[in-house]
Amino acid sequence: MWQGSKIFVRATYVASRGRWTSVATLGGKLLISFLEHPFRRRIAFPGLVLFSVALSPGATVTAQEEPVGRLVGRVVDQEKGNPVEGVELRIRGTGLMRVSNPAGKFIFEAVPAGSRVLEVSHLAYRVRTDSIQVLPGETLEIEVTLSPDPVRLDPLVVTVRSKVLEASGFYARRDQGLSGVLLTREQIEERRPARLTDLFVSIPGVRLAHRDGVGASVVVFPRGNLMEGETCFPDVWVDGIITSILDLDQFHPDQVEGLEVYQGAGTPLRYNSACGAILIWTHVPVKGRGVIP
Repeated sequence: MWQGSKIFVRATYVASRGRWTSVATLGGKLLISFLEHPFRRRIAFPGLVLFSVALSPGATVTAQEEPVGRLVGRVVDQEKGNPVEGVELRIRGTGLMRVSNPAGKFIFEAVPAGSRVLEVSHLAYRVRTDSIQVLPGETLEIEVTLSPDPVRLDPLVVTVRSKVLEASGFYARRDQGLSGVLLTREQIEERRPARLTDLFVSIPGVRLAHRDGVGASVVVFPRGNLMEGETCFPDVWVDGIITSILDLDQFHPDQVEGLEVYQGAGTPLRYNSACGAILIWTHVPVKGRGVIP
C-alpha cells in the first residue's frame, strides 16, 4: 500500500488464535503488528511491550470499561402488598441512590458488577439491608418488602411571635441565654397573677418591700457588693424608656406583652445599672409615662 512517498507492505496470515496482520516498509523494517480476534486485539510495536484490549465484534481499539449491570424492582408493604412511594434505595459504596415512584418502582441503570449491599429506608418502615449479586451485562429484578414500623414524632409546636417583643429585641436576648428572667405574654397568663408584682415572688433573689411615699409594695434586689441583707432599687424601663416608676402594680398583667428581670452584672449593656433592671413591654407602647428628664 502507498502512504505519501513511501511504500508499506502489509502481510496477513491466519493463525490458530486469530488473524495476524503486520505492516512494514519495503526494506523490511517492521512498524506494527497486531492479532485480530473477534473479542480481543493484541498490538505490538517494535521494542515495546505487547498489550491487548477487549473488543466486541466490529469495535475499535479502546480502554476496557468496568463491567456493569442493571437493577430494577419495586417496593411493597409486607402486610398489605401495596406499592410504597418515596422509599430511598442506596447501593453502598457506589454513591448510587434512587427513590421509588408512586408504583413503588425503581431502576438503577449502571451498577458496578459484583457483590453489592442494597440499603432501603423509609420513615414509616423498618430499615433493611440486603446483599445482591450484580452480573455484568445482566438485569437483576427484585421485589423489596418493608415491614411497617411507624415513627412517633412529637407534634409541631407553633408559636406566633409578638411583633412588640420582636422589635424590642426580647427574643434575641432570650436566645443569647442572658442570666435574667424573661416572660412572654403567654407565660404571664399561665401564672395567672392578680397583680404584676405577683410575678416577682418566685424569682430568686428578688423580694417585695415597702418604701416611704409609696403605698404599694416595690421590688428590690440584693446589692451584691454591700453587706449581706443590703438591697437596692432596680431601674424600671417601660417600652424602652427609663422611668421613675416604683409601683409596678399600676400596670395590670393583661397590659404586659413581655417582662424582663435582670440583676446586677447580668443586665444587658443598654439597660445596665449597678442594681439591675426591670423591662416592661406593653401591648401599646406607653410614651412619656414617668420619664426622667
